[in-house]
Amino acid sequence: MYLIVGAGISGSVLANLIAERLNQKVLIIDRREHIAGNCFDYLNANENITVHKYGPHIFHTNNKEVWDYLSNFTKWHYFYLKPNVMIEGNRVSLPFTLKTLRELFSISMAERIENKLITKYGYGVKVPILDFQKSKDKDLNFIGKFVYENVFKNYTIKQWGLKPEEIDASVTARVPIYISNDSRYFQDKYQAIPIKGYTKLIENILNHKNITVQLNTDYKTLSQNEIKEFKTIFYTGAIDEYFDYQYGELPYRSLKFDIMTIDKEYYQKLITTRGSNTLSQAALETLAIIAYNQPITRAEVDELRGLASINMIRKLMAKDLVKISGKSNLPGKPNLYRTTSEFLDYFGLATISDLPNLPIEAKEDDDEQELFTSIYKEENNIF
Repeated sequence: MYLIVGAGISGSVLANLIAERLNQKVLIIDRREHIAGNCFDYLNANENITVHKYGPHIFHTNNKEVWDYLSNFTKWHYFYLKPNVMIEGNRVSLPFTLKTLRELFSISMAERIENKLITKYGYGVKVPILDFQKSKDKDLNFIGKFVYENVFKNYTIKQWGLKPEEIDASVTARVPIYISNDSRYFQDKYQAIPIKGYTKLIENILNHKNITVQLNTDYKTLSQNEIKEFKTIFYTGAIDEYFDYQYGELPYRSLKFDIMTIDKEYYQKLITTRGSNTLSQAALETLAIIAYNQPITRAEVDELRGLASINMIRKLMAKDLVKISGKSNLPGKPNLYRTTSEFLDYFGLATISDLPNLPIEAKEDDDEQELFTSIYKEENNIF
């Protein structure tokens, strides 16, 4: 028999793999009164709200094997974390991206800094804040100091109780400037929350004839004779505690949560960008061409539309529906454009492959635009 200490997500997955693939008996213990570890959540019966007891958790991974494995035990609610912060009285998106630039500064200033960032570092790159303070370019030096003072410094002191210069560079890199229009906190391919919660997910993982769960059981209380009964022991708790702190204590930071119920439908407003969320027919047409032909250059969009599209593309970028995704190998290396995660959210799509297929006989971009407009009308209840 195997012993696993800790009924969180790591211990539970390990138990399931041993039970299922090795057909071995497993005892999994946890000193808490519940499974799921820090992912534990529960349904507040009075308000019918799922509460994450130890703070919010969002599952995210680029690993398809991991995603497919967990999908055997849960259905998913696709979710992208897009935090907002207040800077100089403005509610803006975080991480600090090209979108945040446009939310804080004038169009001309934002475009100037954006062009310098892309030219120096490239698009889709995360640059640590402290790197900008070394720049001799006054605009890049300015934006580095601005983000440092308004985001990075106070966040670091609050989170770690230390000044930024006292923290290892690998930690400070967690708050970069992200040279992208993607305002999601994570950029992983798969991001979601289990529809019935993490506790139910873990419960399903542990639901196996070879697995026994024993709660309210501290590993330290087991006798040597009890420990010797197990073929192998997997310990998923704090490693310094396992060695009885003989090598010192690791510097953990933790949070205390006070949970309260506020009788409001929405406690916080979602961030809104300048302008209306309504898309014109011209914008929908341009967006449809990009969506079905991405990556695509502006000249190629112009050719398909039969009209100049630069203004429409700029408006779509301002709404974070379209982004620059690199450079073409064509002469002059023009920008390539793609749709964004905001685009998927806007039209209620999980992935770009969820767009309806074009009819086989469709040749003209009018067919693309007609299909796309139908999605737009359906999602926005326009009839």
